[in-house]
Amino acid sequence: RSNDGCLEHEPRVFIPNAFVPEGTNTVFKPSASFVDPQYYDFSIFDRWGKEVFYTKDPNEGWSGIDDKGRPYPLGVYMYRLRTQTLDGLEILRVGSVTLIR
Repeated sequence: RSNDGCLEHEPRVFIPNAFVPEGTNTVFKPSASFVDPQYYDFSIFDRWGKEVFYTKDPNEGWSGIDDKGRPYPLGVYMYRLRTQTLDGLEILRVGSVTLIR
């Protein structure tokens, strides 16, 4: 018999598919558990492929507002999230999010 236990924490990444800046969920950001916060790369792109938001901070989300304070229009935007597990394996998630106004 042994008193040693071994637990593995599987990374969990949840990314919503829509958000309403003027509603309850005012920013769009992934929720990730058991990932390395030092390795985080999150981008949002418009339908023409132009990057409209970028962050390396896992606590920062996209508000749907540009650098000049103007709201982006209603529509579907693409995202790319790159992070890694605590063991150093890369996690890549790409998909779309609907901005509802």
